[in-house]
Amino acid sequence: MTNQEYIQKVARLKEIEEIVKNPESSLDKIDDLIEETKQIVMSCYGYTRGLKSKVESLNKVNMNDFEEDDEVSQHQSSGYTPDYDPDNLPF
Repeated sequence: MTNQEYIQKVARLKEIEEIVKNPESSLDKIDDLIEETKQIVMSCYGYTRGLKSKVESLNKVNMNDFEEDDEVSQHQSSGYTPDYDPDNLPF
């Protein structure tokens, strides 16, 4: 599923919600709407779970990058910068 398809499915869910909320709507096809809603929700759930999995994988990759740069981050957190020499200031 693409992001555009996901957006279209969410829009369809909103349409169904409006149909059901409208007191003038006939409930003759309520079973069809319920079934359609279930299918849309399950497909969107699968899509969002897939996105969550991708984000978690990217976070793991990013965390591994930070662990490799641990020495640099330790220096940065202590205020150390390689270009800064307090004994050699221009003033």
